[in-house]
Amino acid sequence: MPKWTSKISLVPFSLNIVIGPRRVGKTMGMKLLIRELLRREENPYALFYFDCGVLENHREIVEVVNEYIKIKERRRIKTSYIFLDEVTLVPEWWRAVKYLVDRRKLKLDVITITGSVTIAAERHIGAFGDRQGNGKTVEVMPLSFRGYYNLFHEDFFSSKGQEVFEGYLETGGYLAYLNRKLRTNEVMSVIKADVRALGKSTSAARNIIGAILDVAPDPVSLRKLAERAGVSAPTVREYLELFEGLHILLPSPSWTLGEESSQERIGSSQSGTPSWRGQ
Repeated sequence: MPKWTSKISLVPFSLNIVIGPRRVGKTMGMKLLIRELLRREENPYALFYFDCGVLENHREIVEVVNEYIKIKERRRIKTSYIFLDEVTLVPEWWRAVKYLVDRRKLKLDVITITGSVTIAAERHIGAFGDRQGNGKTVEVMPLSFRGYYNLFHEDFFSSKGQEVFEGYLETGGYLAYLNRKLRTNEVMSVIKADVRALGKSTSAARNIIGAILDVAPDPVSLRKLAERAGVSAPTVREYLELFEGLHILLPSPSWTLGEESSQERIGSSQSGTPSWRGQ
């Protein structure tokens, strides 16, 4: 059982929000938690799982949950555990979740929704306010090398370290790729899907990432990046913040004294503003 599942509140009422990059193992962790709950619950109908990836709009989320509520009422279930997987794939998904919570028909239940890191980038989590009740927001990230190594060995063996590390480099710590290599086209399709979900241009994102890779690891200003990518400097800044939210780039704060600190540069450890490095 992944450690992050222990952070999910099972105390009614709870609205748990599980976020993380696609293919990181959120669905697997959720299903393992469901299996554990099934062992405890006398009535299996107290658990409801639905993959929202097949839905077209937020109204269909409401319809699905309403159908389950009918089953719950017929079977006189007091507390249920509702799992809505990949809810962020549905346009305006947050409207459905807010509506369902505000109706208070689920006030004795535990709701857990999962989605990509676009939830955080869109800043929808804060919009729920006190609607989460006892619920938690749980971030699931790819395994660290330590976590990946511990899947195979409890103690560290220097003879095994290099072998396991090579496997880690191929999978990137993504559980979905544990038994096969992480392919570049799969990574790109995931990034494109998240960029589109946030209403941004995939071509602009590609050009800006390309411009960064062209000059890395040398320092470069926003203006120079903008010239290389064929966009404005404010657009570059906007997409850099987007990439940070999607965990594609990581800001590395650094400071220096002198005139150079007045110019914002990317990838420079000598600048007075955050530099950036790839995740």
